[in-house]
Amino acid sequence: MTGPTSDLQETDPTQLGGYRLHGRLQTSSLGVVYLGRDSTGAEVEVAVLNAGAGIDPGARQRFVDTVEEGADVLSARTRGRAPLWVAVERREEGPGAGDYLRRAGQGGPVVDSGPVVMPHWSGESVGAVRWPFWGGGRGSGAGAGPGNWWLVLALAVLLLVLLLSITLLFWWMLQFPPPEEMGGADAESSPSPGEGQSQEPETPSHSPTPGEGEGWGDRPEDNL
Repeated sequence: MTGPTSDLQETDPTQLGGYRLHGRLQTSSLGVVYLGRDSTGAEVEVAVLNAGAGIDPGARQRFVDTVEEGADVLSARTRGRAPLWVAVERREEGPGAGDYLRRAGQGGPVVDSGPVVMPHWSGESVGAVRWPFWGGGRGSGAGAGPGNWWLVLALAVLLLVLLLSITLLFWWMLQFPPPEEMGGADAESSPSPGEGQSQEPETPSHSPTPGEGEGWGDRPEDNL
């Protein structure tokens, strides 16, 4: 027989399969038993194997075997990476869904002529069921918990700032002409050597031949 319910925690799913969850009925080191309702409003119990027991091959297989052998199972998830669960009709008398968790842990501590070796999931926080931030895995129908949307938002803002910076840098570079245009303008404005100076043909100097420019009789031999 199940006890009174407690409120769902922030990490708890709100939907599993076709069942809406309303509170917790039991908690243990193997998982949580939730109180839920189907589409008609009938109450059900949903037992969820937690993350620690779910990665223990022995506990996981025992849970699957127990679910497959159960005659009162209404619905279940026994495959996939999302947490495994089983739903049964809620009854005032009888073991209920919590029995599936109990039987999954019946591998118990291993005693081997020495200290007691406990399963690694025995140290799990009571009722810890870790759900992926995208809503409990494909096909699980689990409600989304407090996800990591702040991280996605921060990455989106960072990418937006980076894109804006690149755009502004590109626009700023467009304000300057290319180097080849700057070089061409300088070349046109600088006059070439001698440019702007009139070039007059040089007049060759004329050397008078001997006797040129001297009058007749100027030489002594002309007076003989």
